Amino acid sequence: PPADIPDGEYWTRLVTSSTPQAKTIDTVRTGITANITFVLQQVTTVIYKKGYANTSVAINGLRAAPDSASLDLLASVSRGGNSPFFGRMAAVVKDRAGNTVYSSQEVLAIYTGSMIVKFAVPRSDLRSGNYTAEVKLESERNDIPGDDLLKVPTVDKSISFSMD
Repeated sequence: PPADIPDGEYWTRLVTSSTPQAKTIDTVRTGITANITFVLQQVTTVIYKKGYANTSVAINGLRAAPDSASLDLLASVSRGGNSPFFGRMAAVVKDRAGNTVYSSQEVLAIYTGSMIVKFAVPRSDLRSGNYTAEVKLESERNDIPGDDLLKVPTVDKSISFSMD
C-alpha cells in the first residue's frame, strides 16, 4: 500500500477461479451430445490494517412492515470510524407472554456508510396480538479470529407491534 494512506483498515475481495481444461473432441459419436463445464470460484476477503483502526456501529431505526407472506423487520444500521464493522445481527420476536416466536441471526459486514438489514418473519409464526421485536448488533463472528475483530459494545433496539 502507499506509504501516505491514512490510518485505518482497508479491504478488498480476491476472486480465484478455476480454468476449464481444453475439451477432448469426440470424432466417433454422432447425433446430439451435451457437455457440462464446472468453474470453481472462491471469494476471499483480504484485510490490511495501518496505524490506529477503529469502528463503531449504530442502529438508527427499526420498523415492522407487513406484507402478504411475512412481517419484515427492517433495521437501519450505520458504521462510524475508519474501519469496517464485522459482526452479527440477531433478531428475536416475542409474544405478549414473553414466548419467543421467531429468532434469526445474520453475519454482517458494514464497509462504508449505512444499510438496511431485513429479517422476514413468516406470517405463520404470528397470530393476532401484540409483539415485541428486538435486534442486536455485536462484534462476534465464527469466521474471523477474535483477536482480529475490532470490538464494539453491543447495540440493540426494540419495537412493539400488533398483528391483526
